[in-house]
Amino acid sequence: LSENISTYDNFDNYYFKIAQNIDMSDLSFIPIGTYVSDSNNIPFEGSFDGNGFKISNFVVDLSETSYIGLFGYTENAELKKIKITNASVTGDGYVGGLIGYAKKTNISECSVAGTINGSSVIAGIAGRLMESEISECYSECDINGETFVGGFVGIDKYANEYNNCYSIASLNVTDNDDYCGGFSAGTYIAIDSSSTYIHCYSVSTAYEENIVIEGFIGGKLIMSNINNQNTFSSCIYDNTLCTNGDESESSNVIGMSSNDMKDSDNISQNYFTWDFSNIWAIDNNFNNGYPYLIENNP
Repeated sequence: LSENISTYDNFDNYYFKIAQNIDMSDLSFIPIGTYVSDSNNIPFEGSFDGNGFKISNFVVDLSETSYIGLFGYTENAELKKIKITNASVTGDGYVGGLIGYAKKTNISECSVAGTINGSSVIAGIAGRLMESEISECYSECDINGETFVGGFVGIDKYANEYNNCYSIASLNVTDNDDYCGGFSAGTYIAIDSSSTYIHCYSVSTAYEENIVIEGFIGGKLIMSNINNQNTFSSCIYDNTLCTNGDESESSNVIGMSSNDMKDSDNISQNYFTWDFSNIWAIDNNFNNGYPYLIENNP
């Protein structure tokens, strides 16, 4: 795919579906889709269905290249049921296990587990998201970077919508600034373009004690003199492991203890409007006791 994307018109209107588990041990891989600038890019514009099969031992080692992941750059694309395990992904900037940069992309039931390395804008699922919809996805990764390091997404830029997603991450930040968050490192706020987070949670730990991690979002980058705010609906972070809170961001971003997050006897009390019949489940012997997605479980 990465070698033929320009030949086939960015795979616009093409549909790909995985038919079996794929072990990528000892395989050299170049991300699908490239981005240099707004006028110099080759996005993946097709549909990719992982069909729930595993892409295991996924390795990318391009430490001097930006926009790195299974997909480097997607636009007007659909990605679903892609399950990446035992990943080792290394790039420079805009690095994610699944995508370096996703624009106007629908992402559903995808997951990444492994290690993600880079300099700036680094996260488990995507380095940068813009005008995209993400639902029932999760990341369980060790993230290593200098700045803009997030568990799920590095930069949340303009009008993204997150539904029923979670991140469990260990974050190692060498340049300890304000932009390090358990779910998102930073978010751009502009006129009529704030993002929405619905029923998402983050569990984050710092690799070293002196690293400051915000429980949910690391910081805001205001693009003009506006008062827009992101919208949150019943989002949670583990405040036993991460004591820097986000309650000032919204009353709908709630710090909760590890024990309460894992308490299967008080689901309705702790998780309010979350759907534990069709979307979420909780089991003390699974996912280290934290809630997991029924249709996209670890």
